[in-house]
Amino acid sequence: MKKTIYFISAICVGSILLSACHTQKKAASATEDFSTEILNGEWEIKSVDNKPVTGGEPAVLSLNLNEKKISGNNSCNIINGSIILNESKPNEISFGRMMSTMRFCADAQSETAIMKALNETKSFTVLNQEEKNTQIAFCNAKNKKMMVLQKKDMPILNGEWSVVSLNGAAVTGEHTPIMSIDLNNLKLTGYAGCNRMNGEIVINTGTANSISFTRPATTRMACPDSNIENIFLSTLMEITQYKVLSSGNVALCDKDGNQLIIMSKNK
Repeated sequence: MKKTIYFISAICVGSILLSACHTQKKAASATEDFSTEILNGEWEIKSVDNKPVTGGEPAVLSLNLNEKKISGNNSCNIINGSIILNESKPNEISFGRMMSTMRFCADAQSETAIMKALNETKSFTVLNQEEKNTQIAFCNAKNKKMMVLQKKDMPILNGEWSVVSLNGAAVTGEHTPIMSIDLNNLKLTGYAGCNRMNGEIVINTGTANSISFTRPATTRMACPDSNIENIFLSTLMEITQYKVLSSGNVALCDKDGNQLIIMSKNK
């Protein structure tokens, strides 16, 4: 009788081990079809160690692979650190020493678990890739899913836009600024009203509808007949958030919610 029990137990243990290996193989192979570029952008942490994120502020991470930087909010404190990639193994990712502010939040129940998961992350896998439901998981050295993240729904801003209003005044004609927004790579390019421009996009994690821009670099062509470019570039520096209007246009607003730039998407 004991031999029978031992035999059955051995089969169960063996089955579990085979299942774990199968899961690991499946998770590893799932990432082979994806580039690390999918990681660029802003992500909301949905769960840590199979538990939903609760309490505190929204837990959001911003990943910038070009600068190899990670920043965000761990449901209480602002965090930032470096991203470490392995070019020969695209699904491998880890993070350098994470820095954090020291604010105390009694209701931030997931803060410690988030920091532990980030410190143990060794790879990622893509769980789902849809326009409004892209999810990834960060895994530890044993390929256990430590954290599940969902890409924040900001794709409406991606693409090319024409400025139709600037500080309340309508904008038309050949000097109309054009903004090409690439949230995946946090890049701004386009036409400032006279010169070509390119710059960086900044997302303030933990703040709804956040977007701001570093001062764009421009070409040096002189356009004495137009002052729109100077006004546009200075106004761009005041932007901290966006709002989708009922018309389908998007307003770029300052910290007080004033609609400084209204833009219409080019088809």
